[in-house]
Amino acid sequence: MKDIQVGTNTQTPTWDKGSWLEMDGVPDPVSLGPALYFTAIDESTGQEPWRTDGTAEGTRLVRELIPGYNQGDITGLATAGGSLFISTAGFSSDGALWKSDGTAAGTVRFGSREDWTNPGHLISCNNGQLFFQDQVTADRFAGLWKSNGTLEGTVKLSSREWFFLSPYTSSSFTCVGGTLFFVAFGPPGNDELWKSDGTPEGTMRLATLTPLMIPRGDDPFLSAAGSRVFLASDTGVWTSDGTPEGTTLLHGEGSAEPLYYADLFTTVGGRLYFTAFDATFQQGLWTSDGTEAGTRMLLPIFWGPQPGLMSLGDTLLASVGTEVYRSNGTPESTARLDGLSLRLAWRESARLPDGRWLISTLNGTGEPSLWVTDGTSAGTTPLLPSPGQGFMRIQGLTRHGDFVQFWAEDGRHGMEPWVTDGTPAGTRLLRDIHRADSSSPRELVDLGGTLLFTAQDTEHGRELWKSDGTAEGTVRLTELSGAGVGTSPDPLALTRVGERVFFFWGGQLWKTDGTTAGTQRVHSGLGVVLTAGTQGTALFFNVFSSTRGRELWTSDGTTEGTLLLKDIYPGSGSANAGNLTRLGSTLFFSAEDGVHGTELWKTDGTPGGTVLVKDIRPGPQGSALGGFVSAGDTLYFFANDGLHGKELWKSDGTAEGTELVADIHPGTTHYPRGLVAWGRTVFFLADDGVHGQELWKSNGTAAGTRLVADIVPGPGTAFPSHYSFGEEAGPLHVIHGALYFTADDGMHGAELWKSDGTAAGTHLLRDITPGAAGSFLWDAPLVAIGPHGTFAFPAPATAGGLELWRSDGTSAGTRPLHDLAPGARGSSPERLTVSGPRLFFVADEGEHGRELWSVKQAAFHQRP
Repeated sequence: MKDIQVGTNTQTPTWDKGSWLEMDGVPDPVSLGPALYFTAIDESTGQEPWRTDGTAEGTRLVRELIPGYNQGDITGLATAGGSLFISTAGFSSDGALWKSDGTAAGTVRFGSREDWTNPGHLISCNNGQLFFQDQVTADRFAGLWKSNGTLEGTVKLSSREWFFLSPYTSSSFTCVGGTLFFVAFGPPGNDELWKSDGTPEGTMRLATLTPLMIPRGDDPFLSAAGSRVFLASDTGVWTSDGTPEGTTLLHGEGSAEPLYYADLFTTVGGRLYFTAFDATFQQGLWTSDGTEAGTRMLLPIFWGPQPGLMSLGDTLLASVGTEVYRSNGTPESTARLDGLSLRLAWRESARLPDGRWLISTLNGTGEPSLWVTDGTSAGTTPLLPSPGQGFMRIQGLTRHGDFVQFWAEDGRHGMEPWVTDGTPAGTRLLRDIHRADSSSPRELVDLGGTLLFTAQDTEHGRELWKSDGTAEGTVRLTELSGAGVGTSPDPLALTRVGERVFFFWGGQLWKTDGTTAGTQRVHSGLGVVLTAGTQGTALFFNVFSSTRGRELWTSDGTTEGTLLLKDIYPGSGSANAGNLTRLGSTLFFSAEDGVHGTELWKTDGTPGGTVLVKDIRPGPQGSALGGFVSAGDTLYFFANDGLHGKELWKSDGTAEGTELVADIHPGTTHYPRGLVAWGRTVFFLADDGVHGQELWKSNGTAAGTRLVADIVPGPGTAFPSHYSFGEEAGPLHVIHGALYFTADDGMHGAELWKSDGTAAGTHLLRDITPGAAGSFLWDAPLVAIGPHGTFAFPAPATAGGLELWRSDGTSAGTRPLHDLAPGARGSSPERLTVSGPRLFFVADEGEHGRELWSVKQAAFHQRP
């Protein structure tokens, strides 16, 4: 439609531009054949696996494994049997293990959630074996598997559950040859060293060690050097040769005392180098080959900046303060490199194609720079891409083929991948994966055939815009940044009430009729505003203040008519009104009054008419209300009365008429969700303890509350915990006399289903992505187009990227509408909104960034 944000937005901070994910546990890059594989995040797909051959053209997304911009993570990259393996996970969601040949079509799910629900701790040992575990909670993992890269060659080695000091593979796992070593919590107060040679009988505990040092993020406290492993504990440094009797506490040469507070484990030439304190509390640079005679201090360290240790092949390069030393493992070979004054970044080194080494250093203020060294003072020189150009951050130096890849922020592009051959001319930005040229439209709302939304451009920041579906009719309505609004960056909570739209900006309430003249400030000084809802011609919203807490306000669009509805929780306590749902002339909501806990309330728009409906769970605990929906003249919701667990309730607005509908899962809480109304019937997802979480319906009576279809027969669930689209639309959609939803029947993966409310009429609509992996359409937006049952939704195209699809409710009529961005990346359409004769959405076709697009509704009704 229109490229609102032309070029780079200079107002976007560099830390918000880059594709480097700022968190612990990001997998290290891995090499496989001609490509280097790594993870990156962009503005459309979120964090996904990428590959590069060292050229811009050869740097591309492998496949969008978790469709849409999401909160899922790539937790592991490893190789086995000539294939790449990728593990994915998400907050409160099942993960998956994937196998890839580096192409989108060749990236397929490996195993199923019946085999493992959240695989993690991927690590490849030198003999080609892949090890992994199944994550149960944040720090608890069940079972250990070994794989040669095939399902037939994937064997469960142990069913034991382990607790880990850190969830990151790089902290707790290492390989010596083909043997895996790892450290886990044992019984209370005891930590354990384990090993596995890839057989059940060879998977064993080597020693109980107490207590271990807690690692910083994904910093390793377990390292391999030569044929041994080393690990740091509060009681000293331990080493093991892989046998119980060969697992011992390490002592320094000629000393009976252990070493304390070991740190900065760095493997060089088969030896371990680290910093530690001896019995006299003298800190030093130490080395060890695992024997007492081979464990010695090389250099004392006095107070100052953290030392830096890195490997140059068989030589250690270390900085103490700003003095640089090199060592081959003996005190005699440990010598200062005169003339160099550098602080080395720990373990940030990689060998260049010409045999020299690329290293990362820090100056006195912590600013990084790249240097090239041959290990001598004279042969150590700075590397600048161009005269005067430096970097603000540098991380992740990795050698592959004839180049070294690293991540850097140059002050312009954010943290992005670079490559170098060790020369200024050969040092270049590989690809600007996470661009800053998007207007990123949000808050799309229809107002009588005109679309209102917010977007940002270089000159104005985020403002209110409108569009009629043409480039000329897509214009900015406001310039609020110059209206004395304050520091709030975005218009918030665009809400239509009749023929106007309300929104908040910088603690002020505004309204608009879609014209510049009709865009007016209603009220100032509201503070922090959250949760908007409507009833009739009135707007309801929460306002937080330090004196009253978070309370419910209302507005009729005038300054005088914008006021606190009622101080539900007197004093500075917060009512936290939520679940605002209109039923006739009444607005129902959940709120806390300081006496009854969070319970069911209603209002007619007046203080006197704002009352507690019923104290469902007597006392201050509250009934955990959620899922409000109106059907006919009845409000349905989920609540926990303290006796039946969370179940389906209904209300007619009176205490007597507020009652439990059915106790679906007696005696326990099963967390039903997804209430939607279809006429006077409601549909939802529930688990009765027999069938797993499946599709249910209710007419408001216990007898009329029943299972619709057992999609996964038995206790299995068709609706497991899962990734959701960022604009989560809910699991169930009623469109023109049919119910649509995403389910996983255990054979097709997560795909689109249809139901007429009966078991016989509940079926798979189309297997969009054949195979067990599915299309991952959980809670995707399904938007009705016209009155005849056609709807639009985002789904994976053939190459794996998300594109716009259409469906008329038949399998044959469910097909892609248009492939905006052919290839693995896709255009990732989102925020689908019908306005006038067009469907509007936000997408990135790969050229203009995330911008506003539209398509005529008529296009959805054309035959292919």
